[in-house]
Amino acid sequence: MKTRNLYTTLSLSLSLFFAGAAHAGEGALALTTDPKEAEIYIDGQLKANSTPVILKLPEGKHQIEIKTPGKRPEQLEVLITNDAVISKKVTLTDLPPPSASPPAEAPFFAGAAHAGEGALALTTDPKEAEIYIDGQLKANSTPVILKLPEGKHQIEIKTPGKRPEQLEVLITNDAVLSKKVTLTDLSPSSASPPTEAPLGIPSLLKPTRDSFETAEEFQQRRRSLLQAFNTAVEKHDPRYQAGLASLNKGGYNIDTGEFPLRVQWQPWAKAFELPEPNYLKVGRDEATALWQEGEQKLVFLYLKSVANQAKIKQPVLVGLGREWPLAGAFLPTRQYATFSLDEGYGGRVVFSPDGKLLASGDGSMVKIWKVGTGQEAQRIDNTAKVESLAFFPDSQWLVVGGGNTLKFWEVATGKQPYAGLATTVNSVAVHPDGMMLAVAESDGGIKLLQKVSNNMGLFTTIKNLTGHGNSVQEVTFSPDGTQLASASQDKSLKIWEVQSGRLLQDLRGHHQGHWYWYGDKGYVHSVAFSPDGKLLASASSDLTIKLWEVSTGKELRTLRGHEDTVYSVTFHPNGKLLASASEDHTVRLWEVSTGKELQTLKGHEEAVTAVTFSPDGQLLVSGGRDKTIRWWGP
Repeated sequence: MKTRNLYTTLSLSLSLFFAGAAHAGEGALALTTDPKEAEIYIDGQLKANSTPVILKLPEGKHQIEIKTPGKRPEQLEVLITNDAVISKKVTLTDLPPPSASPPAEAPFFAGAAHAGEGALALTTDPKEAEIYIDGQLKANSTPVILKLPEGKHQIEIKTPGKRPEQLEVLITNDAVLSKKVTLTDLSPSSASPPTEAPLGIPSLLKPTRDSFETAEEFQQRRRSLLQAFNTAVEKHDPRYQAGLASLNKGGYNIDTGEFPLRVQWQPWAKAFELPEPNYLKVGRDEATALWQEGEQKLVFLYLKSVANQAKIKQPVLVGLGREWPLAGAFLPTRQYATFSLDEGYGGRVVFSPDGKLLASGDGSMVKIWKVGTGQEAQRIDNTAKVESLAFFPDSQWLVVGGGNTLKFWEVATGKQPYAGLATTVNSVAVHPDGMMLAVAESDGGIKLLQKVSNNMGLFTTIKNLTGHGNSVQEVTFSPDGTQLASASQDKSLKIWEVQSGRLLQDLRGHHQGHWYWYGDKGYVHSVAFSPDGKLLASASSDLTIKLWEVSTGKELRTLRGHEDTVYSVTFHPNGKLLASASEDHTVRLWEVSTGKELQTLKGHEEAVTAVTFSPDGQLLVSGGRDKTIRWWGP
């Protein structure tokens, strides 16, 4: 009876754990057998050779066969449902004496090994231990079976508070060598003082000041906790493991060096709302070595303090005896600062190219903010309504468009040394080399202006681009500066060749959709190039965002989810993430490769009119008609 209750409790615990880690369209089978040493076949394929074991399976019916020498094989059929765990316990009965015969099949692992390989089956006491093979970390718990090439190998086993053990093993072809190692306690004189496991994570994630602490003592304690945490991560202490990554060999891109993976995060790490899909940037040889070492890798998080909150500094994957930074975007889902605007016409926001400053425009006022501290560094009265603003590549000058004029402001002084240019302005864009401007006009035209001297205000019109049938809402240059994209109230986007002014693509696909208070019918409000210049994103009052292929003009996909006009769209610097801002008071994050909506950011109380990522991709800033700009981070 006690055994049955223990099994039921264990199965329930495993079910709760595994259901949280399963992917869409998957469930799991939690299987225990008596005896524990048994070959488990799922739909004819060998999946395990001992239990208890948890096996992820796709939804549907599966045929299970359980075999072990000298026992009668058992077969059963299970129905797996989404995000659920089925628990089964199977007892194998002895074969009758006349039928019993020596096992004819090869051991499980020998059959799976390649030529010139064998395996080490390792068990340790305690089970939580770092296993190093020839100096490389291979596992952080046992029992474990490790495929190894033939020959001698140096094994080191370590865990905090225990004396490390070292041994040498000789691996032979197509054979499994079994070892059990018991780690002994360190002597009291050499033992490290006990630490919180995992060290200080609750205090880091939700800092609470003790009533007897001064503010300085509280900050010092938090700094000490953060330092201790990162030190433990640096040592790859298994108690601080944030997740387990599974490499996707089939998704490796030999041209870009992107090696996709999926991370199953520990419960404490999920507090940072981390995405499961991610990737490494590695060359082919490194990718091959990582894969040959093993499909699964340990993941750790280095943390930093931002505005008295623990934030992610760098996620790393451990492989080949070193750390590899995860390169994928971590969703900026946490709002940690809100700054007030003056008039509430709808914020315009743009980062300086060096990432140190943020400019916001609302009404006729422009504010310059220091990104590191959030302090207001400069306030500029533009005197005319701010329709658009853009930094020059050196981050020292800002051009502001609106009120039938372009004005050039020196960022450091907040002064306008040069006279403005008289022209109607809905949007202004600065060429990547800083020598040209593009201006979108309300009559449907676009002007290209060339700088003719060191005088920042001295630009001359070199081309007038015509073709739109209504007001042009936004213009933007491609990253290499060879093309210009425009979005218009005529429901179209156009791509132009900058050098010749020739129309390259006329993109139509947004339709008359939402009609709201000032009669907007399918207008295209915003357009953005991807960082590699291959994709174009557009935002419209038909409630959608569309992705286009620049070279062909082909519409790739439509992103749906907003409930009102979409005013602004921007790519993350890595090109894999897209952000949009809408009249429905939300900012939404999208996966570019699939069009899947990843997150809805709520906080604005009125329409969100602008959204932009910082150059390093760590921050997202949105501006809205509720007279606020809001800062979001991971």
